[in-house]
Amino acid sequence: MLSTRVKLTAAFVAGLVATLFLAVLAARNNAVYHDVAQYAAAQGDLAARIITDAAQSGEKVVSSSDTALVQSLSPKVIERLQSVPGFIVIVDTAGRGVYRSGDVMRLQTIDMTTLFGQLADLPKSGEALIFSLDSLQEKVLFVSHTLAGNPDGLSRIASGALATRASTVPREYLLDATVIVPLIIVAAGVGAFLFLGRTQRQLAEITTEMAAITDGRSLHRRLALSEETTDFADLVTTLNAMVARLETSFAGLRRFTADASHELKTPLAVLRADVERAMAETSSQNERMVALEEALQEVRRMTDLVESLLTLARADEGRFDSQSSCYPWCRKSTRPR
Repeated sequence: MLSTRVKLTAAFVAGLVATLFLAVLAARNNAVYHDVAQYAAAQGDLAARIITDAAQSGEKVVSSSDTALVQSLSPKVIERLQSVPGFIVIVDTAGRGVYRSGDVMRLQTIDMTTLFGQLADLPKSGEALIFSLDSLQEKVLFVSHTLAGNPDGLSRIASGALATRASTVPREYLLDATVIVPLIIVAAGVGAFLFLGRTQRQLAEITTEMAAITDGRSLHRRLALSEETTDFADLVTTLNAMVARLETSFAGLRRFTADASHELKTPLAVLRADVERAMAETSSQNERMVALEEALQEVRRMTDLVESLLTLARADEGRFDSQSSCYPWCRKSTRPR
């Protein structure tokens, strides 16, 4: 059967493994989405640079005021933007989409509606927005880029990437999962086992000292607080208090036994003397009757003593009102000697 020390160590290691697994998994997921966001941001920066460079060179970015999304941009700008991979959407200051990349154009109508509905709530501070598209059956992450100066009425660019781009585990996480985490678990398990061993030794020392107090003659001993038992100071104090109460109870029991023995010794001696006098051959009939009468009185006295002892016993057991009990010697003066 496994010891408590081994069971507690195993429980600690199991909890640590579960905690580390969840922590590494959460950290990996955060890092995965961070990598996707960086990729999407890089594509958005590239698209923003294309538009900014065209505006700074004097080239007209928007060639038409038509509300059609693609035709409203300059063909040269469109040609450059089409070289940028991923999901790219450009909107003007009125919030209308003026450009969609090829990946966006291939989406179904319902996903297109979902996309533009989500992009309307996309933060402009560069924070990422993650949502699902039914036709792709996976999540897409979008990042917003504000176009400085609103060239030709363009407001911002939303660039996105599929979450599957981070399906491979980064090398540093493989190192953590295969080397660092097992080392942490082993070190923590060994540390817990050693710590519990110290605790077990402390309890064993306390148990040994308590086992040495085997009877009422050794109740004067007390558990000592040593370096090995400092962690169980409250337990040692409680046990010492219990032993002190036991010592007091045993002392009272010894006093009671001695007093009861003394009270019974006297009537027994008198009873023996009366019986011997009644049995003497030289005793007359009258002397024998007197001796028997005295013996009968001593028997009654001892009967009262025994009944008082029974009363005290019942009181200790809670079956009798202790206030009504009387020690045997409290009524000795009521009987003539």
